[in-house]
Amino acid sequence: MTVFQYPKSKHKRKLSPRQFKRYQTYKRYLQTEFSRVCVYCRQPDSSAPNLNFGVDHYRPKGIPRFASLICDYANLYYCCGNCNSRKNNDWPFDEKAGPYVVNPCDHEMAAHLRFDAKTVWSRRELPMESTLKSYCS
Repeated sequence: MTVFQYPKSKHKRKLSPRQFKRYQTYKRYLQTEFSRVCVYCRQPDSSAPNLNFGVDHYRPKGIPRFASLICDYANLYYCCGNCNSRKNNDWPFDEKAGPYVVNPCDHEMAAHLRFDAKTVWSRRELPMESTLKSYCS
């Protein structure tokens, strides 16, 4: 698999760090867990030092119903600043109904997204997936 190809299988977490009080402490684990690439656009952190890679809360920390997940490793992902800021606090009211943002642990990313030159495209016409195409343009 090349750097900008999406995985064709779900990611199985290999690390299980102890519980920390600050979510930022997980960054080094997430770097290793996700091979130093953004989970959404697949940009490697080594080729884009000014993108400020960091910890993404899949279920946003800014939504009160997810307060208990702020330091839950299973809810944390490694991503670039562009993707993290564009994803922001977007989340469907009804998770089962969607639309939703895909993640590599719950979804086969290659079935949902593709990378073409410098743009992430949806393979389906789901509204939230479509917003990803502008993440790293």
